[in-house]
Amino acid sequence: SNQVGLVLAASGGEVPGFRGALKPAAGSTAPGVAIKLTDACGAPAVFDRSLPVTSYNKATGGSATVPMHASYVQTGATVKPGSVKGAVQVLLDYQ
Repeated sequence: SNQVGLVLAASGGEVPGFRGALKPAAGSTAPGVAIKLTDACGAPAVFDRSLPVTSYNKATGGSATVPMHASYVQTGATVKPGSVKGAVQVLLDYQ
């Protein structure tokens, strides 16, 4: 049976102890905060593992939707003003 899988690869890695949180990328200036990715149900993103894209129907083909949400998460005891940058690669595989 053929299926489409989705792999999220956090470019700088994941913040230890904070599932779904991207390590701040170069140029980030706000300490103690990161960007967290969650799925449509609010579960933390899973990195580096192929997960099935359930909205894809092999009988009809076409496009599929993978809802994701991004939010800020406090990762340190103190948060200071500034900017936060994060990057993730979205890879699709066909099995």
